Amino acid sequence: MTRSHKNVADDCIHTAACLHSLALEEPTVIKKYVLKVAELFEKLRKVEGRIPSNEDLKLTQLPRFYMLNIEAAKDLLYRCTKTLIDYENSNKALDKLAEAHQQECLAAFRKNLIEMSEMEIKHARNSVSLLQSCIDLFKNN
Repeated sequence: MTRSHKNVADDCIHTAACLHSLALEEPTVIKKYVLKVAELFEKLRKVEGRIPSNEDLKLTQLPRFYMLNIEAAKDLLYRCTKTLIDYENSNKALDKLAEAHQQECLAAFRKNLIEMSEMEIKHARNSVSLLQSCIDLFKNN
């Protein structure tokens, strides 16, 4: 495609040159029109000359652009995957810690409950003993 545009631009140069030489040989009435057509071919040559360079630029830049976008997407996907794995590992560790903490709290509660029960039993025995001694004292009087 680019080569075709370059060939058209080359043909426009030859056509414009032929029209200029024809204009020099023609009478003044036709000369003006032939020169205008020659200018038209010169402008067309410039346009046709720019098209291949623009297409070359697009054809080289477009794949590079997409490659960069693909690489960026891969990097983003890798980071997201790594973050998700870290998140899941953190949640697993947190679950284990929460379960261990719950077991510790349960053991501490059980220990304190046993100690409190033993203390209440001790106080109840002391109270029973005190009341028993008061009853014995009243019976003896």
